[in-house]
Amino acid sequence: MARSVLNTNGNHASQARPILRLTRVPRGTSSLELRAEGRVVGEWTVLLEQECAAATQEFQAVDLDLGAVTYVDTMGVAALRRLVRSQITISNCPPLIEELLGEGERP
Repeated sequence: MARSVLNTNGNHASQARPILRLTRVPRGTSSLELRAEGRVVGEWTVLLEQECAAATQEFQAVDLDLGAVTYVDTMGVAALRRLVRSQITISNCPPLIEELLGEGERP
């Protein structure tokens, strides 16, 4: 069963605007897909890393699906690079984000 973690920017409920939504989709007993939607920015990068760390404690394999991510700032790029180094796989990465992630790997 999918579980969602929805975070807002702290405004009143009527003005709340989702920044980052993470949905856990288990794939059997040993694997998890974590779907990210929205913007990977600022303080939300901490939440993303915490959720991925928790997932790796529960599952042998964790795949971070970035297909619905619309924007990543420099903190987001740094967080995604750390996640890749920690054995999180990334799928459905938009081309611009993939290019930003690759820039840190060039000599």
